[in-house]
Amino acid sequence: MAVATLSTGMVGGSMGFSLWDCFAIIPVVNIASCLLPPWTASFGLTGLRMTTFSRYSFGDWGNLLVVIFSMVSTTGWNAINSISGAMDYLRPRYLMDPPPRCLPLDLAIRRLSPTGPNGAAAALSFMAVVFSFAVSWINCAADYNVKMPANTPRYKIFWATYAGIFVPTVLVQTLGAALYSGVQANAAWKHVYLAYGVGGPLKMALEPAGGFGNSLMVLAALSSIPNNIPNNYSFAMHAQNFGPWALRTPRVILVTFGFVAAVMVGCCAARFSRKPRSKHS
Repeated sequence: MAVATLSTGMVGGSMGFSLWDCFAIIPVVNIASCLLPPWTASFGLTGLRMTTFSRYSFGDWGNLLVVIFSMVSTTGWNAINSISGAMDYLRPRYLMDPPPRCLPLDLAIRRLSPTGPNGAAAALSFMAVVFSFAVSWINCAADYNVKMPANTPRYKIFWATYAGIFVPTVLVQTLGAALYSGVQANAAWKHVYLAYGVGGPLKMALEPAGGFGNSLMVLAALSSIPNNIPNNYSFAMHAQNFGPWALRTPRVILVTFGFVAAVMVGCCAARFSRKPRSKHS
């Protein structure tokens, strides 16, 4: 899990939720969202990557759209991981209008929502942000199991993948929510958060650990690299589904192209998401 996972947990606090509200939402939503990637991960036992497997559902031409969306998704996550590793923080700017919902969910949202007319929209928006984080592995989960023995029980693939996604996601997102509670309660934390993004509160939390805390900050910054490796790998797998000509293209070229694209997207996103400074700053 990278710093982007911390940022996801901090979204709830920025929408007005307390730590305990976030603590209630994060595990419950992840219980559901983490079910989907393990299901698709078991498809790898067929020996086919995910965007190759999807041809059976969409056909050769329809699958091109799946390939393009998957390449955009992996490029976007590469950029987000890199920006978060550089201690920038991207805030959500839009709230969803609440769709029709059942009574139990409605009551739960009413209890968890911040006060104000947009409370229900904020609750559903935070749920959507948390849900979208883990579920984004769907389009590539099968890629990492194609070398597994064909007789491997599917339930082992499912539960191993589920635990590998659910446990760190919930822990780190909850840690992000806890860090933002410090921003709400402490003026110094708020100052460094506004100045440096998610890296500010993380630095403040690790200061008592001294040099060890600095080492952890370095590891947090570098966490984007191992998180981007599977994305780059899957980018090449997706790209080779464009046709026979793509299969003849060396994967190192496709991986390099994906890396360059992610760097360009990340630089643009970091530049245009930066808040304008005041005249007195």
